[in-house]
Amino acid sequence: MVLAMAALFLTMANAATPKDRRGKVKGVITDVNKARVVSAIVTVEGMQSRRRLVTNDKGEFEVALPPGKYLVSVDANGFRPYVSPEFEVKQGKTQKFDIELNVAKSVGLTPVSSDPMPRESN
Repeated sequence: MVLAMAALFLTMANAATPKDRRGKVKGVITDVNKARVVSAIVTVEGMQSRRRLVTNDKGEFEVALPPGKYLVSVDANGFRPYVSPEFEVKQGKTQKFDIELNVAKSVGLTPVSSDPMPRESN
């Protein structure tokens, strides 16, 4: 009986894990035309934790974190990097982000020819 009570107590104590004290950060990454951005690298970083995620096939991400102050940054091929203002994750609450990425500006490159430069003949 004593062992059964001890096992029940340990089970109940384990049920109140730090997960229960976490908050969530979730969002959707889109481009300026509202198309979902798949496989974007999302980093949620703060003093308490740093998590790196990849958006799913719907451009979504979600992560549970301990309470604290964080920033969200997003990197995706062909887009300008994004960094959010600082925000606070609170226990049992969800912070939602709808992040719109801007297309990266192309760098003007001069085409290079494999032909040697013509020379003036005398």
